[in-house]
Amino acid sequence: MAVQPIKCERKKSSPDMISKLEILELQNSLSKLQKHVDRLERRQDSTTELVERLARGECIA
Repeated sequence: MAVQPIKCERKKSSPDMISKLEILELQNSLSKLQKHVDRLERRQDSTTELVERLARGECIA
């Protein structure tokens, strides 16, 4: 039995139109991703600081 592709159709008549709800969902997803990026950047900064302190021979407690 061959696998049949699922045909997806947009609710709107024009396939190029994005609903306001879709825009809000995308903005929410983007906001969540930005928070993750910010957290990773802070973690990278603190890791870099630790490595620099270790390289200088400082005691890390």
